[in-house]
Amino acid sequence: MGIVTEPGFHGGRFRQGGQFAETEAEPASTEILDLDGLTRDELVALAKARDIQHPANATKAEIAAALTASS
Repeated sequence: MGIVTEPGFHGGRFRQGGQFAETEAEPASTEILDLDGLTRDELVALAKARDIQHPANATKAEIAAALTASS
């Protein structure tokens, strides 16, 4: 995959811009993602990756609720 240019979920893991992401497919995670442990920016990136719409001014709790409702 190479160097990540935008923060977000790449290969099932959250990567910051500039981080290297392996080209090999990573095994799918079977553990439940702890949404409370993620930052708002990480939640926004996860919502974007899952095509979940939310208002631009949504709070961390609102984004986490939208992610939970979509699972």
